[in-house]
Amino acid sequence: MLDLPEDKIRAVDASNMLGTIHGSPEMLERALAAFDGKAIRPARKVRRVVIVGMGGSAMGGDYLAAWAALEGTAPVEVVRTYALPAYVDADTLVLAISYSGNTEETLAAFAEAHRRGAMVAAIATGNKLEALAKKHGAPFVRIEGGHQPRAALPILLATSALVLEAYGVIKARAALTEALPDLRALAADLAPEAGTARNEAKRIALALQDSVPIVYGADELVPAARRFANELNENSKILGFWGAMPEMNHNELVGWAGDDDLDRFTAIFLRREQEHPQIKERYDFTGHLIQERGGRLVQIQAKGKGFVTAMLTATYVGDMVSGYLAVLRGKDPSPVEIITRLKNKLGETGFVDTVAK
Repeated sequence: MLDLPEDKIRAVDASNMLGTIHGSPEMLERALAAFDGKAIRPARKVRRVVIVGMGGSAMGGDYLAAWAALEGTAPVEVVRTYALPAYVDADTLVLAISYSGNTEETLAAFAEAHRRGAMVAAIATGNKLEALAKKHGAPFVRIEGGHQPRAALPILLATSALVLEAYGVIKARAALTEALPDLRALAADLAPEAGTARNEAKRIALALQDSVPIVYGADELVPAARRFANELNENSKILGFWGAMPEMNHNELVGWAGDDDLDRFTAIFLRREQEHPQIKERYDFTGHLIQERGGRLVQIQAKGKGFVTAMLTATYVGDMVSGYLAVLRGKDPSPVEIITRLKNKLGETGFVDTVAK
């Protein structure tokens, strides 16, 4: 297939996942307008932040960790499991994020945070996490429902960033608002009705057919690389991986140099104009090596001058690519039956009900 016409997209994408992804700028704008942080009254200064969540609900935490590392007043760590790090104490803000409100790992970590006397807050569409937050008198932010958790990243990221702003950790609203014009401009180019000649996401999806993609980002674009790989997993239903530059130059580079069957793989570099000059040299060397050895290379240039805009625009392209690649493979991007099966199996243990009491 040399193009991705709208009728083909509609035939495969039964739940309109691509339409939801394409509406990410509007979703971000709605989240900014909906947020009300008046109920957040920090009792003391936040010394550190631990964001607990899983899957799409946790993804925004990685962006916030990179954001806080660049200009925050406290470090941010993301915990993707049931238990909290030993250092969580009264000076720690534990922000629990679960789109469904029923994620068992998140409920367990939130309950543990309360027992330890940490500052706690929660974000969800409702359900058990809301009940648990209200039980403990913790700030709770209810967010817009009706989406797959991974597709709700603009809502989850904006809301959690604004919560951290309310706690004095980062300055979020202005940076997110600044990103909107670039995202809207990108939306016109990436729209399903935009032909392949204009549509970068369609061209990349076509290039990724019959390939194993490995996405690399540096510094603040590392979260976007992880997100891209995750969306390829869930939307496109393929194996895809991610790594960080310059770290990959100290290990994975040897694999690229030594593997004798590189035409199976496509390296995807997420780039931005303001990257460190040594990072540029590393990308140039690594890209030349990959192509020289028979691997494929795709490079995506993030838009905008600010790092928040760069993170969001690189993410937007990756999300749209994952949807278009799903259509090319004849796969509806929305269903994730194997995850549902696992959750149903784990639900038989009754663990969630025990934690949520």
